[in-house]
Amino acid sequence: MSGIRVVQEPNPYNYQSCILANSAHLDPDDPVYIDSSGFLNKATTSSKVQGYYVGASVTATSDNQTVALQEGTYQPVMAGGGTVFEGTADQACTQTDIGAYADFAINTNAFTINLAAGASGQVEIIDFDPNNDGTTTLVRFVIAEPQALAFAQA
Repeated sequence: MSGIRVVQEPNPYNYQSCILANSAHLDPDDPVYIDSSGFLNKATTSSKVQGYYVGASVTATSDNQTVALQEGTYQPVMAGGGTVFEGTADQACTQTDIGAYADFAINTNAFTINLAAGASGQVEIIDFDPNNDGTTTLVRFVIAEPQALAFAQA
């Protein structure tokens, strides 16, 4: 289970496919990136995000890059592209977190949003407690700097 879900998708869709990295495990709506070898993988706590996975849960074989060549399908995200995600934060979100940058935390293939630590800016918080039920750890966010816009950065 990803821990993240898409609550607003772009229109029109622009699905792309890419060969999965060896042993990559992806769940629906997982943020993904294209690794330095050109393969699709689950986003890390420091990677830029290329998009989100739109297939069924999958785990690639350990030799997928050279033998099985199984592909994964994803929806690219762009700045201002309209994709809004919802996920659980590591602590209560407050009004001062709106507009702030945060990063992913990953625990056993489940994503959370790390509000507590300093951020490199993977996501921008745009809302919290969207159901108005007092769940201040439920946040909505957008991808702050998509991988496609990360020109010449380390």
